[in-house]
Amino acid sequence: MLDDIAHRYKSIAEVALSQVVPKGEILHAPVGGPCLLGDGPSLILDTSIEIGNFEFHFDAVKRSTRAHTASTTHYEPVLFHHGDAVPVSQQLLLAFGGYVLGQAQGWYPTTGIIVHGPECSLRSIFLTPKYPKVEIIAAVLTALATKDQQMQLLLNSNCGTCVFQSRCLAQAKAEDNLTLLSRMTEKTVKQYARKGIFTTTQLSYTFHPKRQSKRAKACGRPHSFALQALAIREQKVYILAPPALPSTQTRIFVDMEGSPDGSFVYLIGLLVQQGDKEQSYSFWADCREEETKVFELFVETLSQFQNGHVFYYGSYELRVFKRIARNFGPALSGRLNRQCTNVLSTLYAKVYFPTYSNSLKDVATTLGYVWQVPTPSGLQTVIWRHQWEVAHDPALKAALLGYNRDDCQALKLVTDFLCNISCPGPFASAPGSLPEVVAVESLLGQGEKCKDAWGKKTSAVADFESIIKCAYFEYQRAKVFLRTNSNFRDIQRRQKQERRAAARVSKVVYCYARTCRFCKGRDLDLNEGRSQSKLSFDLRISRASIAGVATRYRCHWHTCQRCGRSFLPRTYVHKQSLGHSLAAWAIHQHIANRVTFDL
Repeated sequence: MLDDIAHRYKSIAEVALSQVVPKGEILHAPVGGPCLLGDGPSLILDTSIEIGNFEFHFDAVKRSTRAHTASTTHYEPVLFHHGDAVPVSQQLLLAFGGYVLGQAQGWYPTTGIIVHGPECSLRSIFLTPKYPKVEIIAAVLTALATKDQQMQLLLNSNCGTCVFQSRCLAQAKAEDNLTLLSRMTEKTVKQYARKGIFTTTQLSYTFHPKRQSKRAKACGRPHSFALQALAIREQKVYILAPPALPSTQTRIFVDMEGSPDGSFVYLIGLLVQQGDKEQSYSFWADCREEETKVFELFVETLSQFQNGHVFYYGSYELRVFKRIARNFGPALSGRLNRQCTNVLSTLYAKVYFPTYSNSLKDVATTLGYVWQVPTPSGLQTVIWRHQWEVAHDPALKAALLGYNRDDCQALKLVTDFLCNISCPGPFASAPGSLPEVVAVESLLGQGEKCKDAWGKKTSAVADFESIIKCAYFEYQRAKVFLRTNSNFRDIQRRQKQERRAAARVSKVVYCYARTCRFCKGRDLDLNEGRSQSKLSFDLRISRASIAGVATRYRCHWHTCQRCGRSFLPRTYVHKQSLGHSLAAWAIHQHIANRVTFDL
């Protein structure tokens, strides 16, 4: 579907791009090699360049107006994107094209062009700050290609649209990969690997229940990957804290279908429950112009149930609610704020189902709900909608309506389950095929059974006895004799100095120069072998708090091809070690509060 959309948008974007260059200076044939770039036309469409280990297909390359000399011609990359907004991934892809183009023509373009949106708007992207990240990616790809090493399997959010999804998922389940757990990042995987944890089964044994401090914030409980892995291993539902769901006689379950970014909603489904009575509503839009009518019908239906409470799952409906509230006044906005509950937020970090994610499909399937579609997914609805817009097949519309009603029923099932376990008193075992519900607090007393077993134990291997003895001697030397002998005090002081941690850097900023500081020339080369960095400390001041910020500034020495002189960027040279907010705060303390300086 994406290929079909890109193919149709490509022809429109080529026409729009051709209007900004003179006629007769457009080449539609692919580039035969890098040498053709020297005296080529103003615009080259649908071209590929192969240089070294890389081959990149360009939607177009355009003659650059920022060339350093008039005798040579250089090009900058052009990328087509059908969406209104330009994501960071597309900008990075454009920078990678500029990197390949720079290797081919010997001059790295400083900017690139992205043609995006239905009106084919041209947006210029500054590529120079993105080249360091591109070089890292290129080095990793080159190492993988030359050394013939297998890349580490890491599942992420892009797997849903990848053709290798089923193969990678089967391999991940065979390996019991940590990235099977939703929201598990590569950084977190590396942190667990340093502790010797490589599978979800190993991770499940690391969970230890702790009593929450009375001073701890109620909303400050983070998500526990270890408890999630334990729930999967035991196939039980663990309750860390009872979810708070409002009790009401009229409950309205809402599910919406639309574009992934929420800019267009073509279907809103409602399931209204009043006691034992249930009633379903479906509001459909054939095109974007009918979206307002769908919103009006939705608001009109909500007005019939003034005492009803709305339940939804995830942040997608919340974004649409805000759009509806802006169009229908503050009265509706106040009601949506008071009488709406995000079910996902009530169970997040409180209720752990034996699933790899907290998606509605996984949670409801665990509770026994069966969709009419064999493999339901939000991506499948996007494909169905795209096919319906082309063919207007009634069967596709019926499938979308049925899928939406299933989502409302699944949301009702999950909400009923959470309301049942949120009741006061001990958690009862779920009847039937539902998983067993266990309170995490009930696990706290299991460790007390081992108190009688404490004491000196004999090791299974005799050699371990000497190791334990030496380890205890090191403990005595570092801790027990610290206050009785000055020599051990000096040793301890040196060890602390060696372990002193450096300043925690909040962010890293790369500084670049666009022109020479001496001759104002634009043909600059980066000396990769000569780099410098400095730390700058500042304060981030807000109404609620003051936080310290440490920023590391990095740069390379620049060499001008016109005058041959080397220099550092002006933004890097003029950067002070203390920021303006920190200096202003210190002067205020000195003058207003009479705090002396420690010189």
